Amino acid sequence: MSQHPAPPSRRQTSEAMAPWTMAAFCLRYRSAHTRRAYLGDWQRFCEQCQQLFGVALHDLSIEGLSLWSEDVVLAWLRWHERADTTCDARTRAGRLASRRRVLASLSAYSRYLIRRRFLQNNPMTELLALHSGFAQHERSEALNETEMQTLLKFVSSAPHPKAARSKARRDLTEVVIWTLLTIGMRVSELTGLRIQDVLETPEGMRLVLTLKGGHAHDPLVHPHTAEKIRNYLRSYRSGAAATEPLFVRAQQVKGSPRRMSQYGIYRMVTESVQQAGIAKRISPHGLRATLATTLVRQGIPLAHIRDLLGHSSIQTTSIYVKRATALTESATLQMDTNQLFGYDPKDP
Repeated sequence: MSQHPAPPSRRQTSEAMAPWTMAAFCLRYRSAHTRRAYLGDWQRFCEQCQQLFGVALHDLSIEGLSLWSEDVVLAWLRWHERADTTCDARTRAGRLASRRRVLASLSAYSRYLIRRRFLQNNPMTELLALHSGFAQHERSEALNETEMQTLLKFVSSAPHPKAARSKARRDLTEVVIWTLLTIGMRVSELTGLRIQDVLETPEGMRLVLTLKGGHAHDPLVHPHTAEKIRNYLRSYRSGAAATEPLFVRAQQVKGSPRRMSQYGIYRMVTESVQQAGIAKRISPHGLRATLATTLVRQGIPLAHIRDLLGHSSIQTTSIYVKRATALTESATLQMDTNQLFGYDPKDP
């Protein structure tokens, strides 16, 4: 397989490429990360169809796109499902999540082609419904209040086993999980943070995030989480340039910084949940869902939760929560952490 293609620049015009290509579709997105992900998914899918089935699917011409059919996608899915039978559970879960993402990319691209009338029949419509079981594998659970208390006590004060990570790793785990759980940010937003994105304002600390589509978002940080971020900066990022990553790999905090990867964050969360004795499958996205549902139980209005999570539509927020009551000015600052987490981190 070839490596991911470079994402096209948004300055490129429709004159520089055919309007039905994946590259043209990607120009609709501001984020280079999003464009690179779509291009990589499409390229891998086309290469695998050629290698596995001899189908020369491509987007260089309408004729190449016409080879994209439900039968081809179904064959691709079945081949991967058979290959999964030889994998262990963790590898299988990762492959399922990756495959689900490719399906989502193909679906978005196919809808674009249908709207622009480059395709008459959407090759993905029935298959996404047929293969909805992927969503069950990918969906992360949420923590209840007792489990949140257990997890945060573990990462903040519970001793790690002798074979656990270093103190730097433990401190990094604590601040990352508190940040994810109290701000509800996506893991891509957390790994993209730089030191200069931590702002001290009269209202309190804010984090400048880059959301999906490249939109800016600067939520207030709960005071407990803000203090943990300040401690982390003092202990491990003192003297670092403002443009350097905020969260770096624990073994490199004093050396050449390398930002934490999304997979590294995923492992950090899942391992912490497991070591804390919580029998649930919790991903970083599960912490986002946990925050949303807990804020609703505390009476925070749905619109304010939407603003905190950075959703463009309140219907998206409704996936996580079902009801909201009462009025509040700030979803983050109104959180009662004694009620939310079951303890005050300042207590001994």
